[in-house]
Amino acid sequence: MDKIKKILYSIIVIIQTILWIGVIAIQYLTNKKAGVMHHVYFRKYQYSNSISVENLNILSITVVFVSIEQFRIP
Repeated sequence: MDKIKKILYSIIVIIQTILWIGVIAIQYLTNKKAGVMHHVYFRKYQYSNSISVENLNILSITVVFVSIEQFRIP
């Protein structure tokens, strides 16, 4: 069990590092390339327009449920 935790932890750290590098690269390209900047702002605009009260209610209920399940004592 302890070996599985170490392997999962290593995989999660690698995934987080890759995502972090990706974010840094996109941020760099946003400041250097106009096409990337327009794409990022357009996607942000699309995302902000897709959020509705119903979606927020569903997300908040899901977050509460997952939080309760995480801290439940077996």
